[in-house]
Amino acid sequence: MGSSFFVYSIVQYISMETIVSLIKAAETWNSVENQCLEILGEFKWINGFICENCKGQKFKVNKDFSRKCTDCKKSYSPIQTTLLIQPELD
Repeated sequence: MGSSFFVYSIVQYISMETIVSLIKAAETWNSVENQCLEILGEFKWINGFICENCKGQKFKVNKDFSRKCTDCKKSYSPIQTTLLIQPELD
């Protein structure tokens, strides 16, 4: 049985109100997550952006609020090199 059968099996027992509530909660979470990334980016580069790779200072802000150096094209995440990054577990 495929995953679509599993999803259908669950959905048939969930009311439409519950589904709408879950969708709204997901949209709210995405909005909050984006706001947090935007704020983290502002604080991380409060004194200006300097590329660690080429020392360039010109950048583009991406949709995920990462900064991309316009000289060498290297991207930097707002949570990169912070305590918020999750370590890989072996």
